[in-house]
Amino acid sequence: MKGDFSRNTFRPAKHYSTVRMQQGRVQLDADWNEHVDIQQYLDQTTRRDVIGHSGTPQEPGTPAEQTGFALFTQGTRPFVRAGRYYVEGVLCENEQAVALDAQPDLPGFTLPVANGRYLAFLDVWQRHVTALEDPELREVALGGPDSATRTRTVWQVRLLRLTGTNASGPIEGVPCHTFGTPEWLPDELTSTGTLAARGEPEQASDNPCIVAAEAGYRRLENQLYRVEVHRGNTGGGTATFKWSRDNGILFTKVESVDVLNRRMVVTEPGKDGYRRFQPNQWLELTTEERVLRGEPGELIRVEAMTGNRITIDAATWPAVMPSGVLTVRGWDNVGPAGALDIVPAPADPSLGWTSLESGVQVRFTAGRYRTGDYWLIPARTVTRNVLWPQDGGLPASEPAHGIRHHYCALAVLERNSDGWHVHDCRNLFPPLTEHKTLVYAGGDGQEVLPARPPAPPTRLARPLRAGVFNGRIPVVGARVQFSVVLSEGQGTVADVNLPDDPQTTIVIYTDASGIAEVFWTPAIDGWQTVNDPRHSQVVEARLLDHGNEAIHAPLRYFASLSVASKVAYDPDDAQEILNDTHTVQEALDTLSRQLVLTYEGGDGQEVLPGERLPHPLRVGVARHQRRAANQSVRFRVLSGAGGQYTGVRLAGSNNPWTESIVVTTGDDGLALVEWLPNPNDVTQQVEARLLVSQGGPLVEAHLPLVFTARLSLANRVAYQSGGCQTLLNADTVQEALDTLCRQRTFLYLGGDGQEGAPLQELPTPLMVAVMQGENPVANALVHFRILQLEDGARLRPAEGTGTPGASLLVRTNTQGIAAALWTLSNAPTQRVTAQLVEDAQTPTRVPPILFNARSTVSVAAEPSVKVTRVEMASNSDLPIENDSIVEFDPFVALSQGIRIICSEELAPLMSPAGAPLPLPRPVVSLSVEINYPLTTHDSTWWREQMGRLVGIVGHQTFELRGEARIFGTDIVWVPALESYRWLNQLRVYDTEDRTNPRMLAKLRIRGGYIHSRDGSRVMDGEVISRSLSQRFAAGLPNRGDGRQGGDFELWFWIRCFTNSPPGIAPGTLGTRTLTASSTVTSALEQPWGLARDAKRQELLVADTGANAVARLSLENHAAVGKLEKDLEQPTALVLDARRDELYVANAGSDSVAVFRRDDQGGFQPARVLAGKKTGLSGPLGLALDAEHQRLFVAGSGKGQATGLTAGPKGGRGAYLALFDAQAQGDTAPRARWTGEQLKLNRAAGLAWDAVHEELYVADYGADAVSVYSLASLLDTKAAAVKPLRVLQGKATGLSQPTGLSLDASGEELWVANARTNSITVYARDAAGNTAPLRTVEAPSESGKSLRAVLP
Repeated sequence: MKGDFSRNTFRPAKHYSTVRMQQGRVQLDADWNEHVDIQQYLDQTTRRDVIGHSGTPQEPGTPAEQTGFALFTQGTRPFVRAGRYYVEGVLCENEQAVALDAQPDLPGFTLPVANGRYLAFLDVWQRHVTALEDPELREVALGGPDSATRTRTVWQVRLLRLTGTNASGPIEGVPCHTFGTPEWLPDELTSTGTLAARGEPEQASDNPCIVAAEAGYRRLENQLYRVEVHRGNTGGGTATFKWSRDNGILFTKVESVDVLNRRMVVTEPGKDGYRRFQPNQWLELTTEERVLRGEPGELIRVEAMTGNRITIDAATWPAVMPSGVLTVRGWDNVGPAGALDIVPAPADPSLGWTSLESGVQVRFTAGRYRTGDYWLIPARTVTRNVLWPQDGGLPASEPAHGIRHHYCALAVLERNSDGWHVHDCRNLFPPLTEHKTLVYAGGDGQEVLPARPPAPPTRLARPLRAGVFNGRIPVVGARVQFSVVLSEGQGTVADVNLPDDPQTTIVIYTDASGIAEVFWTPAIDGWQTVNDPRHSQVVEARLLDHGNEAIHAPLRYFASLSVASKVAYDPDDAQEILNDTHTVQEALDTLSRQLVLTYEGGDGQEVLPGERLPHPLRVGVARHQRRAANQSVRFRVLSGAGGQYTGVRLAGSNNPWTESIVVTTGDDGLALVEWLPNPNDVTQQVEARLLVSQGGPLVEAHLPLVFTARLSLANRVAYQSGGCQTLLNADTVQEALDTLCRQRTFLYLGGDGQEGAPLQELPTPLMVAVMQGENPVANALVHFRILQLEDGARLRPAEGTGTPGASLLVRTNTQGIAAALWTLSNAPTQRVTAQLVEDAQTPTRVPPILFNARSTVSVAAEPSVKVTRVEMASNSDLPIENDSIVEFDPFVALSQGIRIICSEELAPLMSPAGAPLPLPRPVVSLSVEINYPLTTHDSTWWREQMGRLVGIVGHQTFELRGEARIFGTDIVWVPALESYRWLNQLRVYDTEDRTNPRMLAKLRIRGGYIHSRDGSRVMDGEVISRSLSQRFAAGLPNRGDGRQGGDFELWFWIRCFTNSPPGIAPGTLGTRTLTASSTVTSALEQPWGLARDAKRQELLVADTGANAVARLSLENHAAVGKLEKDLEQPTALVLDARRDELYVANAGSDSVAVFRRDDQGGFQPARVLAGKKTGLSGPLGLALDAEHQRLFVAGSGKGQATGLTAGPKGGRGAYLALFDAQAQGDTAPRARWTGEQLKLNRAAGLAWDAVHEELYVADYGADAVSVYSLASLLDTKAAAVKPLRVLQGKATGLSQPTGLSLDASGEELWVANARTNSITVYARDAAGNTAPLRTVEAPSESGKSLRAVLP
């Protein structure tokens, strides 16, 4: 409300109910206004609780379509009817019916011309009215001074175009009752933005010689500041606001306009000599129509003031002057365009404050703002602050103080070629005294058994009961009319107190409990007719007023006659007899005529082949459980009949056996036959069928009965073995007997429990025998095998020849005996097992025989530490096997060292002060063998000496510099950086075999110096071959030789390149410029991000131009696949090798998509991080802290994926965000920094240093690389983040740096420069104007610039 108020003190949360005046006290406008606001709040809340969200009263006898605010059509236009309507407790009144396009409070509204479905809803709000809008407010007797103002209820019927199912589904399905509630409130009708206000805080100074500037509210007068939204953002764009220190009270009417001279004549130039229009002040030029439509006015600036004549600045003079009665209102904005942009503040409550004037500051949050939203901010000189609610010691963010709109649906309007059609949505309510309700109280749904004439009709067992209530209070003496619906039957009803006076219609008065009762006697004549409609009959009850008019919807009571012809029957598909019946009457009649064939005995018998069944086959024929004589039954053998000795015959006769016979039932209703099964089929069947005559020959009339017989055979008798392993696979008695006949016995004969010298044969052979019953089995196969094989132990056949070994197959001789000779090892106790096997060498079920022997001389193995695994320290998925080859990518991982995992925790080397120390260099060493001669100089010298070209004459062993440390169970050896670089360079030249270029490396650990944690054991590192088939593969954990102190040795090969020997001496290459070759760039439109998958030997390339991620082989650069789903301008890539997940930054869709490898090696979508809360805008850089699951994202706003441009000096477009690596959906980041906070111009590529916890950021707008520590980024107290160091300057060679990567050692930083298509390499900690260690010139193609690098 733009009135001359001191402040607005009403707060519903304080629960004030009245304002109490005290004697002799100052009278304040705020007290009076709060009293009015309290009463209005209480009244509206009460009405809303009683009426609900919305509703209109309906007087008794008034049709619904004649009640207040009903929509109806007249001609081609929809109208709103006169009356009253309540919306959230606010009373709306319409004195006369008015067309929607002629509403007095909604000028300029036009009806839509497009066919479709629209929701007509009521928009209700309070408008502040002064004497300028309504001159009658002035008291002319006092000279017309300005006094109190008014608030006026404004209602407007608006239309909302419906979409989706609301537009196409049933019109009754439109949820009108939810409109205007949180369940259904369109965004364009809501305001969600908030504002906080404060006095400017004092800026402290660390210098005692500097006096801090004065803070807080600094004007000399108390003011009521008004901040109002000028142009909202519900339809898109940026919202703007204006402000006034006097609540916008400088308001007057424009009397005339001089367009030529840009001059306006106003009624009042101001309130007094101080509060008046001033030069350079902003005015809002508007009309009554714009205000009612919620539209902003035109902002114009005063150029000069002369009396009541205002000259307007030419730059702000409106191009088109608004039509209608003009008014102007003064605002105190300071800005080139009048209104100021609403800039949402960041999450930090100390940031984002906008100063209005004299220490008054406001802070907006992100959200929707509507034109006219306002906040009132009282400022006081005594406290030098503003009066504003606090939340936790900080200014609270409050929603708009006004204007509050109330909404509800009135109707759904549908426009088609026939015009407008109305579907009413309003809520109607009667007066409290007319809330009579007719309710059902009992008697519905009864059944009565009809009596046969001349017996009198039977009335229902329970009376029909209806109740009349006003709310929960019963109404006494209400008139309820019960009427028989004659079209449904000729029954009667009677008063329960006068049961002998039946009528077709009767009026009953309710008793003290509000209940009216009648007895009902349904009609019974004609019930036997199948299609008679009176089977179900109806009585109707209506509530009558005093004029005998029905005032309530009727109640209906139903009753049915209980007759079989009216009970439906649905026969089962299998019941052929009743397929043509539809009622219980028909089904009973049909069943009463049926004959039934019943089983009486003889089924399921067994018999030996060639014998007849011991009992006859017996069937019976009955009708309603009574035996039926002289009925024909046919018995027929279903299969296997024929011949003199198989078939059926009449029981007790000597007739020949036949396949089929017809037998007549006797007086007892039974038919009997004898059955002789054939001797061949195990299971046989005979069918019995009832035969009936339907005026002709006999036909089958019943489902058959089937008799089954079985021949008693051993192979048809099941056997269950129970616990007998010998007969485990026998399923029949036949198989069990045959198995027992074939069963072999495995017997021990001798050789167990001997003692002998190590490496000597035992004197007695190991002997077993194989028997079948009492007979020996020759040529059976026996497997002798040494358990826990040790060096020197072996077996050989006792008879004949054979190769000695740890495992031996021996055939039994003619006596069924197999024997083997056993040579012992040094172990104290040794064992051999003998197993009877099949010819295919698969073990039988016979338990093996175990032989034991003892060595007469043995020494117990000493407990020691063993080696269990060797792998790359940087990747546990890259093991190092003995005699294996380390390929190109695993070699990169070698820069971070080798991990040797032991069988138990080790004792680290510690200084006297308790600090961990590296092991002495000889304890753990890695050496390589170098070809000689290697250089061109050496080869030339020997060629001159020997007169011919010499080959490789030998190898030189070089021990690499490095250091080893102990971590728990692990020994980690890491090469020195120069050693790794030298070895990497040497791979190009040290090639012994061009077809298989490789270099030998040897890892050695001196076991005698590796102690267990408690110091009681040292390493036994002796390694032996895994097996004969894997002769050069070391078995891990290593076995050792049983003595502590043995050295562990392992050799492997390093893959080399094929190239010609160097022509210069080693060590003279230095820092240089190289030229890289390209083999795959032509296949990509615009490559950007890179990622290496060492596990699958794949290079992943983000192709921004093709909206895809290419998968290339690291061995031959051939394409192996492509990822195209859910990608839009992909830029950066990062791979989580542990989780097999690929992160892709989508600059086109402002998102980060995550994909997971499937079983075929392809990528499948896993989750997407996108949405307004994420703050992502054109992401260009990704970095992953896999250990702590942190994801860093950098970017510089939209459009940077297609073209790199420098940003503004403040870096407003650049940002850096930190997310949880598993975040998805519209999730806010854990932290977010702007380019201004980070001193970045344009952020692109990222690189993460996990060792030092540092983040590298490429700033292509400033030709720089900034490095930040994780601790400084996560410091929430710092307003800005200062980089640890910045690499920038002419000597650096940086030129639009976009991609960053640390090499495998983590000691070199590689930078891709887009402008010069070059790669510059620096030391990890390089800073300032530092020249690169070397530069690589990358080839380029037209339209493709270098965006990423991967060393």
